[in-house]
Amino acid sequence: MEVNLDKIRENYAQMSDLKLERIAKSDIASLHPDVVPIVKEEIKKRGLDENLYRGIEAQTTEFTEEQVYAMRDKIKSLSCPKCGEHKDDLYGGIIRKVRSYIVFTSYQTKSLIACRSCVEGERKAQLIKNSLLGWWGFPWGLFIHTPHSIINHFLDLRKREETSEALLIGFALENIGELTTNWEDEDALVEFIHHHNNQ
Repeated sequence: MEVNLDKIRENYAQMSDLKLERIAKSDIASLHPDVVPIVKEEIKKRGLDENLYRGIEAQTTEFTEEQVYAMRDKIKSLSCPKCGEHKDDLYGGIIRKVRSYIVFTSYQTKSLIACRSCVEGERKAQLIKNSLLGWWGFPWGLFIHTPHSIINHFLDLRKREETSEALLIGFALENIGELTTNWEDEDALVEFIHHHNNQ
């Protein structure tokens, strides 16, 4: 299928700066190779942050194991996006949340990247809330999701370090463009992780 580059160039010219930056940071790998130079041209034409080029390059480059670990270490070295402290390395954990409303039960599992005390504090808080608020839905809350979340909370304790490592590396790989673009701007990285935690 032939790509109409002139039409694509027009579309990018009409795009907002925010959308163009998002594409440069996270969607480049999904674009046709002939479109990438158009994105770069548009960034240059608008005078946007030159670090966006690094984000684009990162998404089209194969990374070595050492480079992935360097990104993981960069994440670990940041201030906590939850409490703002810089006491120890950032850490990844699984948070399980169950809420029941008689005939409706919601069950959510998400990752949280923060300092160890914030992650463990959130895990304990959700365990208590799940124990109090998860049972009220029949049958999903009472018999399935609440017991499942409580059992898995304790199983998660056995593999905290492995889980943290997997979450941090996974986060780095999924967000290579964002991390590379803002490599020198730690406040922007902390804000990005904060946004990820609150999704």
